[in-house]
Amino acid sequence: MNKIASGLLILALSTTTLAGCSQSSKQSTNASHVSTTKKAASATSASHKATTKKASTPVTFASNTLTTKTGVIKITGQRQVASAFPNYQQLLITYTYSNKAKSDQVPSDLWSKYIRATQGGKSLVSGSLSLTGGNSDADNDDINNSVTPVSANKQVSVAAMYKVSPTGGPVTLTIRDGHHTVGSTTLNINANTAN
Repeated sequence: MNKIASGLLILALSTTTLAGCSQSSKQSTNASHVSTTKKAASATSASHKATTKKASTPVTFASNTLTTKTGVIKITGQRQVASAFPNYQQLLITYTYSNKAKSDQVPSDLWSKYIRATQGGKSLVSGSLSLTGGNSDADNDDINNSVTPVSANKQVSVAAMYKVSPTGGPVTLTIRDGHHTVGSTTLNINANTAN
């Protein structure tokens, strides 16, 4: 009987030890698998981030020229135009737009996406505003071009208009890419002047 009890005791201890080793082995294997999976996910994430950064084209603004992946805006001039609004004038900003996209693009879409105009800290709204007849046919063409689709690889003369206060100080155009300021330019306003 002693031999049988002794054999059963050895068998029970062996089974417990093997079961413990088996659990330890499984935990070690699982920890190794989790670690390998995390490393692979981290490497994939880093690779994706690197690919994303390489794929995006930076937005730049230098020498009054905004350059993006889909188009280029070069500010070519400005002048004040009489307005039908009392105590206001209109600021006509002329620019060339070059479509770098593979499809038709509307110049004002690029302008409004990246360019914000302010005067005295207040936002200005771009648009074709009421004129008193002080604008030329070329001005009208440029204003109309701002909302007319431009074919791929074509360039047009365009204009943006803002209602401004002649005594409100300069207009600042701030170029932004999302929440990041890329650059800015200041346009002086002549008090009580309409060209």
